[in-house]
Amino acid sequence: RTQLSLQRMNVVATRDGTIVYTASRNGEKRKEGDNVWKADHVIEIPDLNQMKADGEVDEVDAGRVAVGQRVSLRLDAHPDEEFQGTIVTAGRTVQFKRNSQDPLKVLRVEIKLDRTDPAKMRPGMRFQGTIELGRVRNAVLIPRDAVFLGTDGPFVHRRGALDERPVAVKLGRENDRSVEVLQGLAPGDRVLVTKQGDEEASSGG
Repeated sequence: RTQLSLQRMNVVATRDGTIVYTASRNGEKRKEGDNVWKADHVIEIPDLNQMKADGEVDEVDAGRVAVGQRVSLRLDAHPDEEFQGTIVTAGRTVQFKRNSQDPLKVLRVEIKLDRTDPAKMRPGMRFQGTIELGRVRNAVLIPRDAVFLGTDGPFVHRRGALDERPVAVKLGRENDRSVEVLQGLAPGDRVLVTKQGDEEASSGG
């Protein structure tokens, strides 16, 4: 009887795949030796060819998020490769972060990925993403680090054939990396990221 009971404890998977431990009821990651109860979900075999991304947006930006917006994201384990997706569901209210003591609230979103990479993606991987809130055609963009603030307003150091000179600019929308230039620069103009000129960037149209 004991031998038969031991055999019944061996559960054979119905298909090949990668075993993933599920989180316990209090949100903690399971490990070998943990106690489990009847009807508990202990492990899963996810389909790595059809994966989604579950994201959390800070409360201050929650009001700008909507279903259908495009998202660019990078895995912490593979930061050099960018993946694209679309928000398919968004929470109605903000909630506390999962599995965290952080008191900040977030809006939870589900992202449908344009493509998945089973060789690099695994369930539970962390990522950083950027949500596209709008799109402007033929905009002139430069790095934020290229903009300086003077007594008469913002300006940049435009690089010429032989020298560089400060040029006043009128700015538009911006994000954490780039800023839109409405007046003062043309597509292809070169600007200095630092005043000393040890770095250089081109404005994009």
